[in-house]
Amino acid sequence: MSGLPTGTVTFVFTDIEGSTSLLKALGDDYGEVLSTHRRLMRDCFGTRGGVEIDTQGDAFFFAFPRARDAVSAAVGDACMQILPGMMRTVYAAGRLSYKRRHELRQRQ
Repeated sequence: MSGLPTGTVTFVFTDIEGSTSLLKALGDDYGEVLSTHRRLMRDCFGTRGGVEIDTQGDAFFFAFPRARDAVSAAVGDACMQILPGMMRTVYAAGRLSYKRRHELRQRQ
């Protein structure tokens, strides 16, 4: 990996709480939600100097050269703006899943 911070660094680990339940609820639509989540996290953390070390499912591991940048990325006002967009995606995907389940029940 190139561009890794050196010296004293700050690590940030993220994970979507309840993602297994969300996966079960959304079914096939979860892929779109996960893709949006990954894009938003990379944009948010990357613009604040975070270097992505690893990702597994919905979890991320970033390293930052400065603690204040890590905190800003994790809880700063600018990054918290991603949440409404993420929730709109989740709700939209949920409606699609519900609609699809309803259509299948009607056919039976």
